[in-house]
Amino acid sequence: SRLFNVLSAINPAEQNYAKISNLKYDPSKKTISLEGWTENHVSLEAFKKTILNTKIHFTKDGDEVQQEPLTEQIDSSPSSLGLNSEGRRVLRFSFSFVYPDELFMNSDKPVVVEALGKKTDVTDSRLGVPSNLFESQTTDDQGGN
Repeated sequence: SRLFNVLSAINPAEQNYAKISNLKYDPSKKTISLEGWTENHVSLEAFKKTILNTKIHFTKDGDEVQQEPLTEQIDSSPSSLGLNSEGRRVLRFSFSFVYPDELFMNSDKPVVVEALGKKTDVTDSRLGVPSNLFESQTTDDQGGN
């Protein structure tokens, strides 16, 4: 069931939502492999960035909660154009990532997958630009001197 929590956490907001058609979990290699499609390259990049920015919280050897990235790297095959079941053009993807041991560890304490939230923008332009750099536009001063 924790695997479904991971899928819920890593799939970005609706406008960038990824459709998963094949999921493979390999505990011997500690990998999760995904195949599916998105609407475009922007959606695919948002999906990858969301995965790379997802964290897991766990308790190990005591009561202190620790945090670790879900993964450090995504291994992907080249994306390709395809048609979905409705005949629309979509961008197909296939990639995998290695997860930390703690994700599926047996413990009496819960392992929490920290979702970024469905409205978090994880694109390079958003992550690379400080939020305080831009403000709303000013208006003309009508008091005049």
